[in-house]
Amino acid sequence: MADKTQISDEEVSAAIKDNKLTPSNDQKLEDFKAQVKTQLQQQKFNQIAQQWMSDLKTKAKINYYVKY
Repeated sequence: MADKTQISDEEVSAAIKDNKLTPSNDQKLEDFKAQVKTQLQQQKFNQIAQQWMSDLKTKAKINYYVKY
């Protein structure tokens, strides 16, 4: 899944612009962009992982033999 969670610099710039994000006064621009990139990667990974789990559940054949 790591290859599917790659974030480009254009995506980072677009996220900063679209969400009107600004770095704090004591934060370097490179550090700020790296932080935004990490957040975007985590969001993308979560979406892919949820879709993967959903697909697994749909394809799985689960039999329950114990009644509660």
